[in-house]
Amino acid sequence: MGVQVVPFYDEFKIDRQIIATSAPTVLLANNPSDVEQRRKYSFLECNTRAILSKLILKVEIKPNSLPEINLPNYTIEDTEAEQLAKTLQLQWKSPRYQGVIWANESLTSELSWARGDFFSILNNSGVPYVNYNILNMLTTDIFEGLGKQGRLGISFEDVGWGLPKNTDILTLKGTWAQQGNCVVNEDPPLLLTGATVQQVVGYGFEQNRLVGTVATQILAARVGRKSGSIRNGSTANTVSYSYTQNFAVTEGTIPANGTINLPTGNTGEVWARASAAGTSVTGSETYNVVL
Repeated sequence: MGVQVVPFYDEFKIDRQIIATSAPTVLLANNPSDVEQRRKYSFLECNTRAILSKLILKVEIKPNSLPEINLPNYTIEDTEAEQLAKTLQLQWKSPRYQGVIWANESLTSELSWARGDFFSILNNSGVPYVNYNILNMLTTDIFEGLGKQGRLGISFEDVGWGLPKNTDILTLKGTWAQQGNCVVNEDPPLLLTGATVQQVVGYGFEQNRLVGTVATQILAARVGRKSGSIRNGSTANTVSYSYTQNFAVTEGTIPANGTINLPTGNTGEVWARASAAGTSVTGSETYNVVL
């Protein structure tokens, strides 16, 4: 036994629907305690950083939610400045919803949210959905970093047309990672290969999928998997899971808001299907990589 510094890198996928609210909905949180829960280590201290590499808000405005708008009436006589003025007039003066990006340096205080960029959500005529690149609103780089205990959120404001309706579909899609070093009061696992000592570094992966009655893969096969779990994020629907896509054997049923842990030694695929469409299911796993 002894104090050791253990590096880690955990990658997460975001694929979930949100409800429009005036208070910030958390998009991601850089919580050092999450690392301890995933690793099952006893940490003395963790220095973590969250790296956001992709975040898209896909918006599907339904009929009768917001009046449709048409493209600006450009003419060949318009200068670039006049075309820009027409575009801005359409973006900010049309019937619209408004989204707001927020940042918070605290995991617990709801009074520490700092307002960031805001953007217009329009009902474009003939367009089934629009993707809004949240990452581009935060930075001109290829990723955005969040410090220890940082959070990122999104809210919606009434600018004369209310908030997006419950019939509208707001879907977040993206990828982010949590990386850093943790001080542990136990020896990290080692592999002995002949006369060579190799350190085994733990990694983590999590993804959220919207599942219906058709089998959806929640976790791919992973050599070196240490642990895994499946979480049912629905408050009403049940989820069944299997280790094969054709559900030759149903391994079990997960109740609403329930979580199951995969058996120790399970390294195969995990598939799920739900009692109703649009059920949020999250697969999480930790695994070892030999350095």
